Amino acid sequence: PSDLAGSVNHGTGQCRPCAWVHKVAGGCRHAEKCEYCHLCPPGELRRRKRDKMMSRAVDARRQYFEREEQREQRLNEVKLGLQARFPMVPTRSPPPPPLARAPVLPEAEVPMHPEQDPTR
Repeated sequence: PSDLAGSVNHGTGQCRPCAWVHKVAGGCRHAEKCEYCHLCPPGELRRRKRDKMMSRAVDARRQYFEREEQREQRLNEVKLGLQARFPMVPTRSPPPPPLARAPVLPEAEVPMHPEQDPTR
């Protein structure tokens, strides 16, 4: 069976496993004319499909995160450009510190208005 056309690249990872050789009792109906590899173990086709799907999923996820990173970079560039064109000016200064209370003078020292002075 190693001289089958589909089995030529077996062992290099370049062959294509036959889906029918291990499925039915009589094996592949094309036998020697089959273009697929009859030397691969059972489950090889499924394993390769699973590996291919996982690889595609990993690539898709990586591409998604690369696009998101590029999007963030573009947004930051736009923000920097807007900040350069329209600089932010603070609208309010911080509130002043609280003032110390004025000392309370005793009543005798408080100057009175001449009209209110009872001694006059």
